[in-house]
Amino acid sequence: MGKARVFGPLLLIGAAWSEGAWAASCAVGPVCVGDQDHDSLAEAIHEAQEAAISQVEVMASYDPTVETSDGTTPCAQLAFDGATDIHVMALSDDVRWPGIKVNGGALAITGGRFVGACALAYSERVSVYDDETSESLPELQSFTTTAQLIAVESDLSVVGVTFDYLEATAPDDFLGAMFLWDSSLDASASTTITGYPRQGAVELVAHDEDVFAAFTDVTFSSNLELALVMRLTLSASMERLDSDGIAAEPRFDAALTDVEFLSNSPGYGLVADIYTDELASLGVTRGLHIGLGDGLAIYALDTWVTLTNTAVHSYERGLNVGAADGIIPGALDEQDDVGLDVEDSSFGNIHNSDAHGGAITASSGAITLSGVTASGLSSQNAPFVKAYYAPSLLVEDLTLTTFTVGAAPSAAIHAEQVDSVILRRAVVCDGQSSTSDAGGGLALYVNGLGGPEQSVEVHNLAFWGNRFGDGMFPAAVYAEDVKYFTVLHSSFVGSDEPTGRDAYAVRLINSKLDRDRFDIANNLIQGLTKGHYVADGYTFSDGSASATYNLFYEVDVPAGVGTGSYDLSTSYVNVAAPGLWSSFNAVDCTTPPLLGYRAYAIDKGDPDRTGEGDGSAPDLGAYGGPYAWELPDADGDGYVWGVDCDDTDASIYPGKADLRVDGIDSNCDGNDSPWDEPIYEEPGDDDSGIDDTGADDTGADDSAEPGPEEPLEFDYFGGRSCGGGAVDTGAAALVFLGTFTRRRRRWG
Repeated sequence: MGKARVFGPLLLIGAAWSEGAWAASCAVGPVCVGDQDHDSLAEAIHEAQEAAISQVEVMASYDPTVETSDGTTPCAQLAFDGATDIHVMALSDDVRWPGIKVNGGALAITGGRFVGACALAYSERVSVYDDETSESLPELQSFTTTAQLIAVESDLSVVGVTFDYLEATAPDDFLGAMFLWDSSLDASASTTITGYPRQGAVELVAHDEDVFAAFTDVTFSSNLELALVMRLTLSASMERLDSDGIAAEPRFDAALTDVEFLSNSPGYGLVADIYTDELASLGVTRGLHIGLGDGLAIYALDTWVTLTNTAVHSYERGLNVGAADGIIPGALDEQDDVGLDVEDSSFGNIHNSDAHGGAITASSGAITLSGVTASGLSSQNAPFVKAYYAPSLLVEDLTLTTFTVGAAPSAAIHAEQVDSVILRRAVVCDGQSSTSDAGGGLALYVNGLGGPEQSVEVHNLAFWGNRFGDGMFPAAVYAEDVKYFTVLHSSFVGSDEPTGRDAYAVRLINSKLDRDRFDIANNLIQGLTKGHYVADGYTFSDGSASATYNLFYEVDVPAGVGTGSYDLSTSYVNVAAPGLWSSFNAVDCTTPPLLGYRAYAIDKGDPDRTGEGDGSAPDLGAYGGPYAWELPDADGDGYVWGVDCDDTDASIYPGKADLRVDGIDSNCDGNDSPWDEPIYEEPGDDDSGIDDTGADDTGADDSAEPGPEEPLEFDYFGGRSCGGGAVDTGAAALVFLGTFTRRRRRWG
């Protein structure tokens, strides 16, 4: 059969079909081929093949029981040659289909409802555990499956078809909606699959032929066990070679677009809404998975999975992606291409009670998560993602709020023996340790497990409003036994809630190897008892270790090492730095820790590193540096949110000429200008001695000064906006937290 054929005419059918949309050519019916009337669907299709007619029309008066001799469970068995294309169209939603089993050719079914069923006997090798050898060995076994629509070596299309277990003539616990063997499928146009108890309400199996499955505008609801199964047989996945030594393994690709999985109950274990094994690719776009609190949304073995604009909510676990031989002991599968890409998707209300990850568990392949929003997660080890034995983990543009970590050591993101871990532009807020003895990381925990080249990079992490356990060495970022470690341009802010302060911002330990390559710079640490800690075994002799240009404010122990001490000469330790934030509450996730206008931390970063694009040094904290977010300028006045104290009014911005006693703080200094105060000029090269870059025109060195002469008012736990004027930024913050880009504009 080779690659699946594309049904050109079916595109029109799927787009235009609705009840009564077809002009009936049937004079009497109930089944018509041209101007010929038939009682039997199987007979009508046979005549259509003989007469080379592709269209068969079915009226609501059709009785599916005519397809069986005893009038019980009807099944229409259709044998096509490879060139046969038949389109069977219901002229009414009331058309009831018998069970249909098609072998060869191509069949399209539009509209109607399935009530009958067919059976198929087949054999395949399965993996059986051998007690004597303690290994899993392949064994040929015979099976019989029952489904309402069965296809063997065919191309199948279903358009606007209803599969409902409760409407089946003879329902049983082993009845499925569709079973396809070496057959491609195109399901679309509000096709529904509802209420099936079988493991695999829809199951597609590739054994010898390439297979492509496309689901568009399809709904799976209230199914038990597995809703959708797509797999290669064990024999197909065992690296077969043809006579020329070329891999003969069939290729199976699947694409789901606008597919909803609603209130299915997959249970727990190797069961999920979607289960795949040995697929070349699985792509899910604009998917919706809403569970009942148990099971998984997707369980993918030896499959490259891509999720885009997909929501996963209310499961025990969200996604599990990896190589079979890395997940199932004794699995026979080879470690084929496997990986996970998730973009612009959301996870919520996922609560896991075991050692797996909550929203995502992934292993063996590259893992990329971009633009993900997650909230309401809990797990013993990793509420958001657990990655292990993988070449890379890249997490960027993440918004993670309201999560709970149970055991220690772990964190929202937990990585073990992952060669490269990069966390870039991440918001982590309102996380907590549920047990008093939980330690380790809360945002990120990484353990290299003695691997040769483990590296960790954290850029632009905004961490606030979190609560730690009382266990050993709690920290926001905790790394153990890694070779390269970098934390740049991040903000770590404690809270006044219980266990909101007593922790490290960064803790790096290594008890096995003498590795000394770390770089901790341009960070803001405020309101935590400890800043950075590097344990015994690290030296500074070769110049590859660096901890510079960090600002510590209200921090009891800014930095320390197991042996020796930090050089803090380039850092800012407990400086009097009010006006650090714009509008910020340390326990409110809708108010991110943005620097305020003329904040002390602006342009205080390492001048030798990449600046802001305007020749100045980078700002300290999560919103500075080359990887920072592009902050919005909603009113278009040239001053971004956080710098502009009112980003809804273009006539209000820092440095604006402030009319005296008009009741409006036009220049964001926190006050309306009185009659006797000069009007403030635009910032820049003036003679006021103040500008928005953190430097002045007086020639004086202000690098060690706490800021302007009259700093903006700063209430650490209450939050103020741009010098004391209270502004409700909640709605704007929610928009900002969910909208990320790769660069940010300069402050005004």
